[in-house]
Amino acid sequence: MHDALLPSGTIGARLPGGGRVLFTTRERGNLSTAAGDDCERGSERREQLARELGLRRLCASRQVHGTYVNTVTLIGREGAAALDLDADGHVTALAGVGVAVLGADCMLVAIGCQAAVGMIH
Repeated sequence: MHDALLPSGTIGARLPGGGRVLFTTRERGNLSTAAGDDCERGSERREQLARELGLRRLCASRQVHGTYVNTVTLIGREGAAALDLDADGHVTALAGVGVAVLGADCMLVAIGCQAAVGMIH
């Protein structure tokens, strides 16, 4: 994806290994499904972002301040519905799959290597 093709309300960069990282701005609205202004629309906004990016799956979950990073090895269902687990990050080597975390008062870390990407909260 070239920067000119990024959806509105996003900032993107290339990662080592050829992956991409994308951060959303306030313009995209709240992507949380649990807290914050207008969180009732978080799922809808995640689904829209996944469609705009051409992703088969956008993986996110309940975030906790722990140490577990989920490895996404199967797509399961398509779309952007939250995974039913607690994690502070996700990594994957699956094509067409994005991994997502939310940030408020925490630093977000994007990682990339040959054929894999990750986001850590």
